[in-house]
Amino acid sequence: MVIVKNLSVENKRKSSYKQNVKKIFLKKKRIQTKKMNRINMLRKNMLTRENILKVKELLGSNKRLHSVFEKLSPREIRAQRKASMKAFTRLPSTALEVSLSDIYTTVIDFPKRPSWHYGMTKEELESNEEHYFQQWLDDVYNKYPREELSFFEHNLDVIIVSVS
Repeated sequence: MVIVKNLSVENKRKSSYKQNVKKIFLKKKRIQTKKMNRINMLRKNMLTRENILKVKELLGSNKRLHSVFEKLSPREIRAQRKASMKAFTRLPSTALEVSLSDIYTTVIDFPKRPSWHYGMTKEELESNEEHYFQQWLDDVYNKYPREELSFFEHNLDVIIVSVS
């Protein structure tokens, strides 16, 4: 009988441990779901520089390498869907001939790292790079219409890792 009591106490400990682990897991999952809901709400809106920074902040340091791209607005998506449903019309063969200057227009340069020196702290260097990258993004959006740009990365951390 003593053995049976000990086993039941042992089973109770195991079950309470499992319940605690399950509670912790569910709590972490709820927190992560809340974060992702906030991030998705920001992404539903047009991704502005401020929203991109908020997304990075919400993802936290453990997810620094999360890709961030500009999203199309719902109105643009509807317009593209509508345009895709139009009848396909074949062009004459003369219309298919294009010059290279029509295909390869201006090329947008990659962002370059700003100058630095060994006396700079890590925070100064990262701040300087982030400021330069934001300036580069603003210049790109001011110089070229959004419709002419292809999708590109808006997270400096991902660019640094992928280029290195």
